[in-house]
Amino acid sequence: FNAIRVATYKLPGSLAVASLITCAIFSTATGIVGAVVTLMGLLAWPAMVNNGYNKTFASGVVTAGGCLGILIPPSIMFIVYAVVAALSPLRLFAAAMLPGLMLAGLYIIYVIIAATLNPKLAPKPKLSEIPPKAKIYKDLAVSFLPLFLIIVLVLGTILGGLATASEAAAVGAVGAIGLAFFYKTMSWNMFKDSVYLTARTSTMIIWLFVGSSSFASVFAYLGGQDIFDAFFKSLNLEAWQFLVVTQILIFVLGWPLEWTEIIIIFVPIFLPLVKYYGIDPYFFEKVVLKLLNKMGYGDFIETSKSSDGGIDGIINEDKLGLDKIYIQAKRWENSVPVSAVRDFAGSLLSKKARKGVFITTSYFPQI
Repeated sequence: FNAIRVATYKLPGSLAVASLITCAIFSTATGIVGAVVTLMGLLAWPAMVNNGYNKTFASGVVTAGGCLGILIPPSIMFIVYAVVAALSPLRLFAAAMLPGLMLAGLYIIYVIIAATLNPKLAPKPKLSEIPPKAKIYKDLAVSFLPLFLIIVLVLGTILGGLATASEAAAVGAVGAIGLAFFYKTMSWNMFKDSVYLTARTSTMIIWLFVGSSSFASVFAYLGGQDIFDAFFKSLNLEAWQFLVVTQILIFVLGWPLEWTEIIIIFVPIFLPLVKYYGIDPYFFEKVVLKLLNKMGYGDFIETSKSSDGGIDGIINEDKLGLDKIYIQAKRWENSVPVSAVRDFAGSLLSKKARKGVFITTSYFPQI
């Protein structure tokens, strides 16, 4: 983050731009929202506020950029959807890459325009804080290139058809261990915790599949799928009307449910109708996941200093995902309620940028 920050210091809102670029890069290494938002809430938000950035603006940048974690491959949401819908993870990743990067680019453009029109939102850094160019290049090479190499190896092998998602994950794991040794941060406790968290996440997803398969089997056995299909077919809807109806239903379901329940339980009910209406399943996937990304993430982000001097990030994801976002920075002994972030990150930055991506991919689904 610091290396990108000093490299982009000439741009308006350079700290915000660096935050969004870091979010996009880190998204390709995590695949989840919580890790990205927690990291940037600890790293970028204090830096922006300490440099005089508007707190609402800074919070909007962190929360909007954090949602890139499930849009830019490799994303856990894509993997779960691929298993449920029996689609190729490779094609899902390829279909999501350009829209995800497009959204990140629109975020950056919006931040630059907002900072240009209203410099008080994002003051320029002091020139005395900018190191010589040689140090900037060195920092970029040391901090950015090794991670970028792992990203290229993981995504490149997947998108190039050289490895499956599981094989590419193994490459990424080996690369991550190598990076830990390179930065001299490798320890037995870190390795043990990483293995434990990986096993816990994998087990959780497997049990979700067990539950979804059981539900789908019972639902189909009792004739629920036939009733659902017959109802929709009797409406004589056009393909675009079916898409609108499904988006409304998923939007309503997004209030009480998380994305995992929606994808695993309800999306399989719609899949036979997607084929009936002649809709490309990968286009339907993009529309559904884009809506899910917009609805349910990051209502409460708490960053605190632990007793041993480390930092603990806790994410509590509210079901509504549209009402309140709080960033509580106990490290600086101030709690900043930013319900106005909903208006900034949701209405201005997130909604406008996401609408641009949605409209573009709707009119040009081939991208």
